[in-house]
Amino acid sequence: MLNRIFNMENDFWTFANKVADMVILEVVWLVCCIPVVTAGAASTAFWHVFVRMAKDEEGRVLPGYFKAFKSRFLIGTAIGAIKLAVGLFFLADFWVCLRMGTGGFMFLAGVLGMLLLFWMLCSMWFYPLAGTFPFPLKKVLGNSVYLTVRHLPYGLACLALSGAAIFLSVKVPYGWILLPVLACYVSAKVFAWIFSQYEERDGGS
Repeated sequence: MLNRIFNMENDFWTFANKVADMVILEVVWLVCCIPVVTAGAASTAFWHVFVRMAKDEEGRVLPGYFKAFKSRFLIGTAIGAIKLAVGLFFLADFWVCLRMGTGGFMFLAGVLGMLLLFWMLCSMWFYPLAGTFPFPLKKVLGNSVYLTVRHLPYGLACLALSGAAIFLSVKVPYGWILLPVLACYVSAKVFAWIFSQYEERDGGS
């Protein structure tokens, strides 16, 4: 019994080591995001490693992260710039809503809210796609829209999971250390599973 408990290759210790790697990766990602302009590349590399973790293909985590950071720097930076520009667009539009009358505010805010939700669902796929496949930017954006529509329930579930993790991170002591990366890992499992369906389909065609 004790041999099984302290066997470093059992399921518990394997997952514990994976969680430790995820926390280290979280810290490295935060550091790499500090210059702001590198946030897109950092996020692309982050999801590259997380999807590989979900597929049990991670290998050496930090070397894999920095290799992906370098090889996907341009597309990651471009995605980050697009997300920033669209975020500023929504911010400006909601500011305009606040200066309108009640009727106009309710209508425009409702439309913007629907567009924002769709944008959040689409953008959730950007970094995992860019980190997993050598797609050009146009294909990443197009495939993100397709996957959002095709797998809407899964996207909504992952978005809700992320929101719950952020909320609980504030409420649970030290929750910010584990909860976000665990939510990312669960989402990465979903992404990896969905990606595998298209990889199998392409391989069989």
